Amino acid sequence: MQYNFIYGSYKDYREAKNIYVKEAVENFHLLKYVNNPITINNVNIFSKMGRNMIKNTLLDKFRIETKDEKMLKKLAKEEMSKKELHKTLGVLS
Repeated sequence: MQYNFIYGSYKDYREAKNIYVKEAVENFHLLKYVNNPITINNVNIFSKMGRNMIKNTLLDKFRIETKDEKMLKKLAKEEMSKKELHKTLGVLS
């Protein structure tokens, strides 16, 4: 998915993201064991890679979210509130 975001087309990136979100919603209990995605810093915005990143970020920001993406955000928010509550109460999870 990250390769498509940086080097590929927006269409390929969206397809990869939709597949990822569907799998993440189905297997949310396993998602907490997955490492965070790689972050890319210090990219020249005038390079081809920088232009692709800006284009994909802007297109991704102003689109309509799918049902699966909304569900994933809801599940993640619930998980964060559970962690915060456990942290406040001093309960080990």
